[in-house]
Amino acid sequence: MTGERLNGAAPPLLEIDYLVSSGNVSSISFPEPGCWTLDIEAGTASLKATVYVYPVACRQLSGNGTATATPAEPVSACVPPV
Repeated sequence: MTGERLNGAAPPLLEIDYLVSSGNVSSISFPEPGCWTLDIEAGTASLKATVYVYPVACRQLSGNGTATATPAEPVSACVPPV
C-alpha cells in the first residue's frame, strides 16, 4: 500500500495489520488531515482511491462510538476543500 497527500507535504502513511482468527484486518493511520490518494494491492487485486481525511477535532466520537453532531472545530474547518 502506498499513499500520498495531494494538498501538501506530510509524513508517510502507517499501515497496521492485525491477525485475527477470521483473517487479516488492516487499518491506515493518516499522519495529517487533507486529500490523499491511495494505491492498495493484494495478490492480483488492486484499488486506487482518493479520500479526504478530516482533522482529528472533526472526528470526535460519543461514548457509544458514533460521531457527535457538534465538532470541536468551527464548521468551516470540518468541510473538505472544493
